[in-house]
Formats: sequence, C-alpha cells, structure tokens
Amino acid sequence: MEIIISIVCAYLVTGWMSVSQQMSQPPMDRPMWATNPSAKTFLTMVAMWPASQVIYNIQSTGQVGRSIAYGILSAAIQLGWLSAYIWFVYTLLGSYIDSFILHIAATTIVSIVGGFIVSPIATILSLPITLIFGFFIDLVFPLKSNHDQNNQT
Repeated sequence: MEIIISIVCAYLVTGWMSVSQQMSQPPMDRPMWATNPSAKTFLTMVAMWPASQVIYNIQSTGQVGRSIAYGILSAAIQLGWLSAYIWFVYTLLGSYIDSFILHIAATTIVSIVGGFIVSPIATILSLPITLIFGFFIDLVFPLKSNHDQNNQT
C-alpha cells in the first residue's frame, strides 16, 4: 500500500511541476492550452504530463518513435526517483508517527522541503541510467537529418 501511495503521489507531484513549468514560460513559448488556462485544463494536463513530454519531443525532432521512447524513459526515471524518495520518507516517518493524518501531513512537508535537496542529486545520479538506455534508443531509433525527413514525405 505504501508503494502505491508513493507512486500516485510522485505522479501527481511530477505532473504539477511539469504543468507549472510550462505555465511559467514566456507567453510566446507556452503551449496552446496555457494561453488561457482553466482549472479543468490545468488538472487534465497534470494527469497527462507524460504525453506533453512526448508531444514536445515530436515537435522538436519530428520523429515519433524516438520521441515516444525518450518520453517513456524520461517519465520512468522521474517517477522512479520521486516514488523511491516519497516511499522512503513515508516509511521513515511511519515508525515515529501513529496518526494517519499527521503521517501524511508530515510526509508531505518533509517531501517538499527535502525535495529541493534530493532533486538535483537524483538528476545527477540518474545520468548514467539515461545514457545507457539512451544509447540503446539511439540504436533502435537513429536520429534522422532534415534531408532524410523531407525525402520521406
């Protein structure tokens, strides 16, 4: 149960961060939905944050397969380290706090405050994993030049 709670919290937190980052961009660089956002659109984009990463990659490279592979890799790495961190905090505080409400509140506060320290460290530690899997993705989906893409259409 603790792992499921950690994964769900990590998914929502990562979605919230991704959407907040997209909305904080200059007006000309924002996605179309962020020009006139509503609460419903915001929550929909929080729930669909991996798709926005894939769409951004498709728009920047024009290669669908490669973009989906890198989007899945990016989402898995982000969810993995954040889920592990939230699970660690949740289980650590569970041994000290008996009340479920206080346990969740303390986990939230410690996760947010500690996230500023853990996030850069996790990014650096996840680079070897990204490079290894990225190498195999590059073998399966080689980067095409603009000349190759124009000839296919």
